[in-house]
Amino acid sequence: MRNDESRAGGHIGVLDLKGASCPSCAFTIERAGRRVAGVRDVRVDVATHEIRVQYDGNPEALRGIEAIVSRLGYQAEVKDPGAQRPQPDPQ
Repeated sequence: MRNDESRAGGHIGVLDLKGASCPSCAFTIERAGRRVAGVRDVRVDVATHEIRVQYDGNPEALRGIEAIVSRLGYQAEVKDPGAQRPQPDPQ
């Protein structure tokens, strides 16, 4: 998810991902992650082992992603929670 792909603004969070290494894994995480309250979009990159989440700024959304990923049998951890940054609203 590139910054210019965001139309609704919000925040971008990045999580480290372990255990998911195929497109099917990525699809499953993305689909389940979009159901988490406050999450606008989820993109999984199995090559870099990262999950990028566009969300409303509530840290509970990122914890929800961690929980969903764990229930799916993988591991995810927020990268540097203090570094999650706001996404500017397009003008």
